[in-house]
Amino acid sequence: MKTIWKITDVKRKPQTGLVIEVVYIMNFSLEGKEDRHVGIVTLEGDPVSPSFVPFEKLTEEIVLEWVKEKLGDIEINRIITEVQTRIEDRIQKEQNPDVLNGLPWSK
Repeated sequence: MKTIWKITDVKRKPQTGLVIEVVYIMNFSLEGKEDRHVGIVTLEGDPVSPSFVPFEKLTEEIVLEWVKEKLGDIEINRIITEVQTRIEDRIQKEQNPDVLNGLPWSK
């Protein structure tokens, strides 16, 4: 399954530029089917820390790193498993439908 991460918005403190909230999307594709997960993470930081990155210098890669760190491997894997199951269920239902439409004389 292919996964593409995207940051869609950040909320920050105007006085310091400290990012406090991030909206992210995980886009998935499997066997031509697509799905996604949208989430929000709350961040904490210290604008006087030596590792502080000013808002103007942020990149999507830096913010994605924060999001992934905040979520952790267990939560990321849970999301991936949930979406993969959803896509596989959709594929299975398309290949083995519960109900079919059509007329026997219109083949």
